[in-house]
Amino acid sequence: MAEDENELSLKQGSIVNVIDSDFEGNDWIEGYTEDETGIKHGFFPKSFVRLLADGELVRSFIVR
Repeated sequence: MAEDENELSLKQGSIVNVIDSDFEGNDWIEGYTEDETGIKHGFFPKSFVRLLADGELVRSFIVR
């Protein structure tokens, strides 16, 4: 669960899309999720996710 208003809450199994493509050396990633309630944007720890697909513009992760 997010502790700060700029953090993104993630649910296990959900997909999160990366906004900031320069995340290789960072522990936190900027991204967003989409569900029936809308789009949610914020930062989340890289250790919470694993790479699902690698695209040129968007990288998607699945929440562990």
